[in-house]
Amino acid sequence: MKRKKLIKIQIIFIFITFTLTFFIHNGYELFNKIFLLIPFFPVNESLFEHLKIFYTSYLISDFIKYFILKKNDIIFNNYKISILINIISSIIIFLSIYLPINLIIKHSLIITLILLFISISLTSFINYKILINNNFQNINNYSYLILLLILFILTYFTFNPLKTNFFIDKNNNKIGLKNLYKKKSITAFFVHF
Repeated sequence: MKRKKLIKIQIIFIFITFTLTFFIHNGYELFNKIFLLIPFFPVNESLFEHLKIFYTSYLISDFIKYFILKKNDIIFNNYKISILINIISSIIIFLSIYLPINLIIKHSLIITLILLFISISLTSFINYKILINNNFQNINNYSYLILLLILFILTYFTFNPLKTNFFIDKNNNKIGLKNLYKKKSITAFFVHF
């Protein structure tokens, strides 16, 4: 019974995560470019900035899912590592599908949405397998630390992007925050306040 409930909850969260990606994609603009949101929301249309969509949407949906699982008396000892693997696997799966197809077809919103849905579904399947497997206890304790490290990396490269296609917003030729703020380093994030 526990596994059937978990599968149903995972399916619901495929759709919740998919919906969150639309909100997060435009979150920086919707909240009038609040500086504290830079680590969590894309600041331009570069492929790198879109990685924040996966990070933030999974962080939010997994946080909500934790309380739903707890309410249904479904508790897992390896829940922290499942959040981490959700984020990392969603990025890897999406990029490994998206990049080759994008080279052939170029950007198409419908194809991108289909690929996004596929990657979220595959990630949910991986998440299910991790939750029912108890072999991750050693790594579980370091999960939050690794999540913070990923957040730092996302923030750092927003302020200090590399000059590669991965970091360039091809719609308006912007890179990171260099065209949005006069200060061009991560120290601007802390000095701003």
